Amino acid sequence: APPPPPEAVVAPPAAEPAPEAAQVLVEPLLVDEAGALLPQTEDMPRVDDPLFQDRLHTLWRAIVEDDPELARAFFFPKVAYQKVKAIADPARDWDQRLWKLFVRDVHAYHAELGEEPQRARFISFDFPEGKAEWMKKHREGNAIGYYRVKRPHLVVEDARGKRLRLEITSLISWRGQWHVVHLHGFQ
Repeated sequence: APPPPPEAVVAPPAAEPAPEAAQVLVEPLLVDEAGALLPQTEDMPRVDDPLFQDRLHTLWRAIVEDDPELARAFFFPKVAYQKVKAIADPARDWDQRLWKLFVRDVHAYHAELGEEPQRARFISFDFPEGKAEWMKKHREGNAIGYYRVKRPHLVVEDARGKRLRLEITSLISWRGQWHVVHLHGFQ
C-alpha cells in the first residue's frame, strides 16, 4: 500500500513571480522515446511543488481570462486517462464528457467573477490536508490506482471585494503530479 499522504500548507502563488525568483518549470514526460506511456507511480503529489503551484496559477489565469486551454496541462492527460479508466472508450469519454465539462466550468467560474474579472484576486488555495486517498484498482471504474482528493478550493476575491470559494471537485494523480479531473461537480 502507498504511504499515507503528507500534510501540507499552501501559500497562495504570487500574481506574477519576481524576475529574480522566476524559474523554468518543465512538464514531466508522459511517454518514453518510443512514444509508450510511462507507467503510473505511487508517488504522492505535493501541493507545495513548484510545478503544482505554477499549474494552480495557470488555472486561475484560465478562469480570469475565460480561456480553458490555458489550463490544459493541469487537466488530467487524455493518454493517462485511457490507461487509468476501465471503461469501453476512455478517449471518447475524455473528449465528450470530461474536457467539455471542464470548459463549461471554467466559463461558469469566469462569470462568477463579475463584470471586471481582470481585477479579481487569488487569495489562497484550501487543500483538505490528510484527505488524499489511494484509489485501488477497480474502486472507481479504474484499471490502475491513483491518488484522489476531493473538494479543494480556490479562494478568490472579485473586483468588489466579495470572497468566493471555487471548488475543484476532484484532483487525481498521474506519476506524482496532481491533475484536475472534475472542476465543478461529478457528472
